[in-house]
Amino acid sequence: MNSSTKLQLVLGVSIAFSISTSIAVTSQGLKRDLTLIPGEVACINKYAKDPSHNYSNYAKAIGAPEVADNVHSGLQSCATFTGSPTGSNQVSQYLSPVQYEGGIQMVIQGGPNASFLIGGSPGSATTYAGVPYVARFNPSTGAQLWRTYVPMQSGQWVVAPSGGVIKGGWVMAVFGPNMYKLNPNTGKIVRTVQLPVLPLPAAGHPPTAPPIDANFDGFMLSPNSDGSILMKSQNRPTGCSIQGNIALSTCPSTDLSPVTTVVAVDSADLSILDSINLTQQVSSRPSVANHHGITYMYLAEANGYGTRVIWNPKLKKLTQDLSWNPEYILHAGQTQGAAPVVIGNWVMFTTDGGNAITPPCAVLVSQDDASNSQQYCPFGTSPTYPVTSTGAPGYQNLAGANFSSDNENNMIFVYDQLGPGGVYAAKLDQTTGTVTPVWWRPDWRTSDYFESIGPANHRVLVSQYINPIYTSGFSAYAYTESVIWVDQATGKTLAQSAYTAYPTEQEWMMTPGYGGLLYSLSVGPATTTVENGNSVTTTGNGSLNIYNVESCSPKSVASIPASITNCSTNYSSLPQPIVPPYPITQP
Repeated sequence: MNSSTKLQLVLGVSIAFSISTSIAVTSQGLKRDLTLIPGEVACINKYAKDPSHNYSNYAKAIGAPEVADNVHSGLQSCATFTGSPTGSNQVSQYLSPVQYEGGIQMVIQGGPNASFLIGGSPGSATTYAGVPYVARFNPSTGAQLWRTYVPMQSGQWVVAPSGGVIKGGWVMAVFGPNMYKLNPNTGKIVRTVQLPVLPLPAAGHPPTAPPIDANFDGFMLSPNSDGSILMKSQNRPTGCSIQGNIALSTCPSTDLSPVTTVVAVDSADLSILDSINLTQQVSSRPSVANHHGITYMYLAEANGYGTRVIWNPKLKKLTQDLSWNPEYILHAGQTQGAAPVVIGNWVMFTTDGGNAITPPCAVLVSQDDASNSQQYCPFGTSPTYPVTSTGAPGYQNLAGANFSSDNENNMIFVYDQLGPGGVYAAKLDQTTGTVTPVWWRPDWRTSDYFESIGPANHRVLVSQYINPIYTSGFSAYAYTESVIWVDQATGKTLAQSAYTAYPTEQEWMMTPGYGGLLYSLSVGPATTTVENGNSVTTTGNGSLNIYNVESCSPKSVASIPASITNCSTNYSSLPQPIVPPYPITQP
């Protein structure tokens, strides 16, 4: 792309075609275990056929929550842990040679040789002047195969995007109010549509809400045979110019601010099938599930209540179900949660999606009866942390990514990112909704989703592990981190990578790949400046961190960089999980 073309896109000049570039970068990268791939493909083909796994109408491919299934579980039973479940393991780590400006926001996959990323639309930057794009990459090296930039309207709110790979291998990407369908082989945009942003149905409101202040997030597919795309908008207050997710909490709200629009889109031709207003703004992403033959979209409202929308594919009609409206913020000092997680009959709501002074809870609500709910608050329910000399809380709580689940083993995983809590694993009783703790890792700090990989009888839990020497600087990306693999049943460490040079995208997910590989998204060094008295953060360029785990043997060669677990590690010296009954000092 030449500089004049790129400038046209930034300024919002109407361009009716995509612009693709091809960059050839060669490097050895990390070798996949090719012998594993046929079994992984057979596994995911079988897994996706079962409607209870919520994979209907997605490409049958290993992936991450939000981009491979509808319920945000994090379960990927067909991904392979290539280390030893009982012996020593080390982790190889490789940084892709391609620098992706504006960072990488997600990795989506259509199969073992169909890996894509979406970048250039950072949710973490408060200012950004680049152009979003979709790229295909070599799954072993991260080398770019093609890149397609998309038009950007002048003044468009740049915020974390959405996307997925659907049946037929088509790549879907959503930036702001615009949805794109791309050819996976060439990157050519074959369809595009601007999603409608409906006005508030009240006197005195503008006839239309500005599309530059809207972002449609939470790419979901109807589990019915129609395969329709279901999405909802989050809306920056009209007239606000702040970029990134922080606009939702920083921009002054007005009575004219739009409420959330829910849309149903035909996945073949991208025609709008239906759209409705909700009763208020919903900033977090949705989950979609088929329950007793009805397709529901579940959402966490800003007022502390849950709601759901019914999609009728025969009538092509969306309806908000106002009879199902459970309260999920139950304690003073908690904030709106991230996306709900559907686990069997229960919808799990998370609190503290933004900074809070009271620890997060998991609230489980029956899909059948909104009055039937249970809460699990392992970190307590009182804002009892120390205060500063000004009287402000000395600690804050945050669970920016939703809690995760393993539906097959009825387990949930709860964390507190900033408070003194760590990670809890617990067992869910599907009959009563009660939750029983299994283990606690107070040393483990993460901002991300959890991935639950491998067969049901030996699951491995994977996520980010923030370097414990960094007790502050999270909002400025001033820390390092590793990836940790633990035995899901016990919480004990199986493998842990070296700490990265730079942190990865926050409140997002590791993406399991094929042949034992795993991907995380490095954002590079961020810069923070002060403009008009406000702190402004600009996300650095991004790269793919690619990992694989190796079981140690006499022939093992030490990994470079040296991983935290290696072939001489005394595993008993590592931080250990605490099992019930917990000590009195438990938060």
